[in-house]
Amino acid sequence: MSLPRIGITIGDPGGIGPEIVVKSLLDTNALPRAQFVLFGALSILDEAESALGKSLNCLPYDIKEDRDKAQVFLRDVQAPPLQCGKGR
Repeated sequence: MSLPRIGITIGDPGGIGPEIVVKSLLDTNALPRAQFVLFGALSILDEAESALGKSLNCLPYDIKEDRDKAQVFLRDVQAPPLQCGKGR
């Protein structure tokens, strides 16, 4: 039986979203059995994991991945560089 895939954005890189996502996915007793696909920058996720001293052990996302294994994947989406002061 195929597990559902649930896509989650890690949120604002400068906010608390990445840490909330990491904390939430570490609480496996509160989660359905599924494949979770995170969308966000690997560097931001790494920072959140380091701040918490925990790791999700994400695998790179591959759409062809076996859908019978509960796992956390990451679709590395690079954030554009900040443009402080531009256009003002």
